[in-house]
Amino acid sequence: MLSEHPTYLIAGKKFYQQPVTLGQARLLLARFKGYPLFSLQIEDLVGLLGEQVTAILAIVLIEEGTTLLEKVKGGSKALAEFESWLDVSAEPVEVAKVVSDFFVLKQLARVLQLMPGPTVDPPLST
Repeated sequence: MLSEHPTYLIAGKKFYQQPVTLGQARLLLARFKGYPLFSLQIEDLVGLLGEQVTAILAIVLIEEGTTLLEKVKGGSKALAEFESWLDVSAEPVEVAKVVSDFFVLKQLARVLQLMPGPTVDPPLST
């Protein structure tokens, strides 16, 4: 699985990111609530990432040796624990590539397609 997706080393642990699933999109939409996602300005994006970066990473990152299904079965408690771990373990330089890939891989576009509002029709190929 790891060779097919971007991989990251954060605090000595390996993680990967795969295309966002419906469940992940639902969780991300809850985190993005209140932000003008269809007309994001750079200051909105900086604010969103500054406030929500570890929550977003906790949703999209999957630890090596774990499947997305296993992660989902861990539930909100496991997600909160992972977010807390990221808060105290991850360095900004380690997560910068994850955040960059989130946009390069058009993960946000996948999430926006599930929202009511203006039509979003970006190319989704990676």
